[in-house]
Amino acid sequence: MSFTKIKGSRKRFEASEELLSFSQRASDYARENPHWIIAAVAGVLLIMGIVWGVNSYREANERRARAEYFKIIEEWPTNDITDYQNWDHLVAELQKFSEQHQGTQPALNAQFDLAQAYFHMKRYDESVKAAEAVLKETPPASSLRPLVRYHLALTYEQVGNIDAAMEQWKSLAGSGLKGFEREVSWHLARLYTVKKDYAKAVEQYEAALKAEGSYPSAHRVQQDLEMAKLKAAPASSESHKEAPQAPSKEGRDS
Repeated sequence: MSFTKIKGSRKRFEASEELLSFSQRASDYARENPHWIIAAVAGVLLIMGIVWGVNSYREANERRARAEYFKIIEEWPTNDITDYQNWDHLVAELQKFSEQHQGTQPALNAQFDLAQAYFHMKRYDESVKAAEAVLKETPPASSLRPLVRYHLALTYEQVGNIDAAMEQWKSLAGSGLKGFEREVSWHLARLYTVKKDYAKAVEQYEAALKAEGSYPSAHRVQQDLEMAKLKAAPASSESHKEAPQAPSKEGRDS
């Protein structure tokens, strides 16, 4: 056999060696290093076990928190809230529960209940603080957020913080909260009236009449709209009077 033929055979051997599949090499490696494979499998199983354990622990906490929350919320007044005399006890229970089950959904619900309890107790600053805390902890897609914003808007109105109330109503207007469109526009219209921006008030009252919702009644909104239009007319006339007059031709010539 010539040297040339031997050289060519060597090249073909090298090429065939490179064609070994990845699975074949992996199989060879597994046979030669079984302890590494066992360690890798054990690591994967360990991670899966940890994840399962954490999820199970969280689910157990959620179930336990829900059960305790339902017991506390049974004390919430079902009739006339203004006659309820046990707010202090209920507030203490809600505070304790929120701290013990922090990080769970029932704890967020309890925190929001706490904000509402403070409102009925006329402790408005504490109500705002509790509601803002819920808003910070809830994700954007949470169904709780619109309710919290609604509560904040009413609370800010109650204390006369018009700008903060308007910010919350505007956020609700853009959230697509079904069934509340009329009320949101109506509240904005009333606040624009307080700010003496009657043109925008008229716009919002007209939007309220077209929007879905049962509160307030269409008759009430229509009455408020007519009143806003009456207030808007003098303001419009006054603005025309105050507008600077262009000098006449004779005045420019002199």
